[in-house]
Amino acid sequence: FDNWQQAIEETGIDAAGYLAQRDLDDPLPWDMIDCGVEKVFLAQEYEKSLGTQLTGDCRSAGCHTCGVCSEDLQMITTEEPSAVVSPPKRAFSLHDGVITRLRIQFSKRGKAGLLSHLELSSAIVRAINISGFFFAFSEGFHPHPKISFPYALPVGIESLCEYADIQLQGYRGSPEEFVLRVNRCLPSGLEITDVGMIPPHAGSLSNLIEGFDYKIHLLQSSTTPSGPTLGDRIQEFLKSDTFPVSRHKKGTVTAAVKDIRPLVTSLAFDMKEAILLVSTRFDPAGGVRPLEILTQVMGVSEEHAKGAKITKTGITLTGEPFEKLKNMTERP
Repeated sequence: FDNWQQAIEETGIDAAGYLAQRDLDDPLPWDMIDCGVEKVFLAQEYEKSLGTQLTGDCRSAGCHTCGVCSEDLQMITTEEPSAVVSPPKRAFSLHDGVITRLRIQFSKRGKAGLLSHLELSSAIVRAINISGFFFAFSEGFHPHPKISFPYALPVGIESLCEYADIQLQGYRGSPEEFVLRVNRCLPSGLEITDVGMIPPHAGSLSNLIEGFDYKIHLLQSSTTPSGPTLGDRIQEFLKSDTFPVSRHKKGTVTAAVKDIRPLVTSLAFDMKEAILLVSTRFDPAGGVRPLEILTQVMGVSEEHAKGAKITKTGITLTGEPFEKLKNMTERP
């Protein structure tokens, strides 16, 4: 604040004049911006707001001559207020305190693969809200919708099988209805493929995950690296007992070493289709990364590795991810 005061004094600006209340007839700083609404109408709305008066919906209450309508843009009028489009009715009652715990299975493909984990979570929450369902929220000063993921899928990797746990308040309906309504509101590339009830005393989904399957489409130019062939590299890797790789974290000088050999259960390459098939074990402390397999195991350059299309094709679980129910009212 002191810097602002010093700048005002040095430039000789009349701060009081800028901060003083302005008359509606005076030139305003934003007069040069054409937002389509006439200044006279905005002044009238300001005066009405001081008297706590409302302006009716022009679709049913008639035109207010705000200036938006023109020859190319006409107002849609109706004599029946019920004909005005309204948001979808929510499938819940605010007074219904029953919490429904669901586990959704979804795919993330195409451009959706470029979404970050935070953007993915926001897209799902927004779609569920728009669909008319109501999240249960955490308590405290900053409540958040109850949605959780067992892990974060890296940016740029597509997936045919992802999971998220959500809690809805007061919902009664079929899983099919939930999938249909939410998918209509999800952005392109995101699609819920299944949904089920989480058992009452079930733990985190991460406790059920054993591993992942990947399909990596390589660029044809990257299938002929210098030195040993891809097949030789695969055989050498599978025969080894250890395969340490170095990982650099942001803000650190020294690199951490991770042995990825125990985390890779299967590795095969289809030379004709230029597809690398990888199966890995899930490690909450830090699993193997597909790019590490490409660059450090297969000898593919970082440039070609970044151009590879990586798709997670499956998740290996120790049990069923959720209970199959015909209707969500079967369990409170």
